[in-house]
This record gives sequence, C-alpha cells and structure tokens, in this order.
Amino acid sequence: MKNKISTTLIVAIMLCLVSSCFLKKEHKDVDTFYTTNHFGQFHLLPLVKPITLSYDPSTKVWMLEDNHSLKHSIGIDSLIKIGVQKTYIYGKVHGWKDTIESYTSKDYVFLNKYGTIYGPSKNKKGITNEIQIYPTDSIHKIFIIPERWFVINIADSTTEAFFSKKEYKNYLKGKGVSGKMYNIESVKKEFVKTGIAPWFPEDIKMKLRE
Repeated sequence: MKNKISTTLIVAIMLCLVSSCFLKKEHKDVDTFYTTNHFGQFHLLPLVKPITLSYDPSTKVWMLEDNHSLKHSIGIDSLIKIGVQKTYIYGKVHGWKDTIESYTSKDYVFLNKYGTIYGPSKNKKGITNEIQIYPTDSIHKIFIIPERWFVINIADSTTEAFFSKKEYKNYLKGKGVSGKMYNIESVKKEFVKTGIAPWFPEDIKMKLRE
C-alpha cells in the first residue's frame, strides 16, 4: 500500500513539474534585460536599456543604476516616482541632509547640478553650474542638499540636471516629452505579475504577452 501511495505521489509531482515547464514562458526571443527582475537580494525594474532601478531591502530605497553607461555620472536614489518616455528617463532627486566635518565658519561650500559637493574651501567663488550651500546647523556642520531634477537620454548617454523645476519642465517640453510620472511601487507590482512595464517598447510587450 505504501509503495502504491509513494508511486502515485512521485507520478503526481513529475506531472506537476512537467506541466509547469510547459506553462512557463521563457520568451527566448526577448532581451533578458526586460525579463530580469532580481540581482541577488536586489529587486530590479528595467527602464530603458541599459538603465534599471534597483531596490535595496535593507535600506528600503529605490536607486537608479546606470552601469557606468552614462557620460556624466549622477547619484539618484530614494526615488518614489520615475518618468520614462521614448529614450528619456527623468525625475526628481530629493533633498537630503549631509554632515561636512571639515567645515568651519570661514569656509565656502558649493554644489553642482549633478550632486557633487565642492569644499569646504576658502575660495568664495564657485564655477558654472554650481550653487553655494549653507549649513542649517553650523555647530553640528549639517547641510541641506537641495532637491534637483534630472533627464537622461539613452540615445546619446547624456544627463541633464536642474536646480529649477521650471527649467526641467521646459527642457522636457522642448524634447517633446510629456513629463508623465509613474509610481515605482505600483509599476513593480504589475511587472512582477505580468512581466510588463508600461514604458516597454510595443514590440517587446507583444512578445511578452504571447
């Protein structure tokens, strides 16, 4: 009796495995960039090749990963929304607090539009595309890094960044980009469920639906 039950269970398990193999769609004709959703513990959300978003469960932060493909590196994390249209990826870089231990009351600190901090320095003049930033707490040497906006064009691997939201919107308009934003968490849930993100090229969507 035990042998019969064991044989039946083995056959049932094999049938399940076989059927799951047939039901699972591998989409061999689709670039794996669009079908990969994990890298180790990190969740991945494909944007425009080769740019992805990755989620770090330890910090609970979404980060933009450029894989060193851009001409100008820009650190972008703590994202909640993202915009993707044609070859453009765009959005808002939230402000954050930073401590500059070497700062003194006689120093000057500058920030460029890509988020690089220059200083402390005794030189009170910045250069093009830099703004001076000031400590909100000079005793503890705490600075508020202001919010910025970014636009990445995958077609030529360039990045533009702005301190002004108005300039950012005008730039998108000039490129014929709507500025539509997507909630990352919502898109991620849909991507896990269907394997499709709303900004994927139409031919990729069709193949993934087959």
